[in-house]
Amino acid sequence: MLQQVLQNLGLSDKEAKVYLALLELGPSSAYEISKKTGIHHSTVYMEAESLRKKSLVSIYEQSKKIKYVAEPPLTLNMVIDKTKKELENKEKNLKLNLTELNTLFMANQDKAVVRFYEGREGLEALENDADEMDKAISLTVYSFTPLDILEDQNLQLASTNRRIQRGLHLKQIYTHKDGHQNHTDLTHFREARFLSRDKFPFDAAIVIAPNHSVRLFSYKNGFKGFWIQNPDIANTLKMMWDVFWEIAEEEK
Repeated sequence: MLQQVLQNLGLSDKEAKVYLALLELGPSSAYEISKKTGIHHSTVYMEAESLRKKSLVSIYEQSKKIKYVAEPPLTLNMVIDKTKKELENKEKNLKLNLTELNTLFMANQDKAVVRFYEGREGLEALENDADEMDKAISLTVYSFTPLDILEDQNLQLASTNRRIQRGLHLKQIYTHKDGHQNHTDLTHFREARFLSRDKFPFDAAIVIAPNHSVRLFSYKNGFKGFWIQNPDIANTLKMMWDVFWEIAEEEK
């Protein structure tokens, strides 16, 4: 149990065994650690040195013998801090190179890629996958949204929160059975316009990422969604969206 906890922090199997042995034994020689752990004493030297570099073990000499002692478990926080820093550096490096990677990806998008998602878990998977890609492509997506249907199924808030966390802006054309909802909210990166449900009774939602993809959502009889990656399809639907945006009613 404790060994697995240490391994989850990034220690190797043998490092975890040596550290736990030292916690139990106190100051010990490589031979004593080897006897406790079953690890060959020559390997104990290497693992103890590795732990010393992580500031988890100290080494000192006593009666001409090398002794090892475990640092307090609170020192393990240093391992976590180091891991966090490494992850932050990796994230920064990825962000610096994401545009170039995405350019390579986009260069091979002549063929449409269609993915199908189903159920509540499928909805979350679709939005998580697509939102990450959308952010890499553009900071703004465009949607047709049957707002009352999303509200009835408690889907709007979760979707909005995921989008806000990614810093993704939304320009939204919506319908609602009760009319205008004053849905524009710049703090939520959302600009909205209204279409009458009487004239435009659409029940499915569409989200468009220009030059990349389109998502279609149906909420009747359980959620079903499609994610179509194809710039031509996305841009054609974006032109249609532009026409509806011009005739949609601005919010006061």
